[in-house]
Formats: sequence, C-alpha cells, structure tokens
Amino acid sequence: MTMATIQIRHDREHFMSMLSYAVSRENLWGNVDILTCDREPGMLLVLRDQINLGHLVSTESVYASYEEALAELGSLLDEVNPDQRPLSHL
Repeated sequence: MTMATIQIRHDREHFMSMLSYAVSRENLWGNVDILTCDREPGMLLVLRDQINLGHLVSTESVYASYEEALAELGSLLDEVNPDQRPLSHL
C-alpha cells in the first residue's frame, strides 16, 4: 500500500510566516508535524500552509532526529514569540 503524495513547499520564509500566523491564531499544535522522508534519510519539520490549503511548508532543513527537529521548532518559536507568551492554549 502506497501513501498519497504530499505537496510540500520548501521555503523557510513562508514557513516562518505560517508559524507566526499559527501562534497568533493560537492554533499551533494542530498545524505542526515532523515527517520522515520516503527513501531519504532524515525528517522534515512542516506546518500546514494556510494560503494553499492541503499543502505543507517546510523550513528547508532536514533533521537527523525528532530531538533535533523539535529543538529547531523551539528556537523558531522563540524567534516569532520573543515575549514568550504562553503557548498552553495553542
């Protein structure tokens, strides 16, 4: 059984825009995921694209582990949320 093809836009600037949007809308956790690559080593940190619904956007980086991808997510959240507003409702 093969999985459906997923459309992923590899664009860090757009990823940051979508991350900021998700944080501002208090809707982060339902929109972020870490995907493994078929026949390729590594993982992608992705968000649902709110402009092109049904598509995903990545940071353009490939991560070796969940730990590495989640650490990057934490760093990116600090960047878009410098006041460190609580994410508990997200």
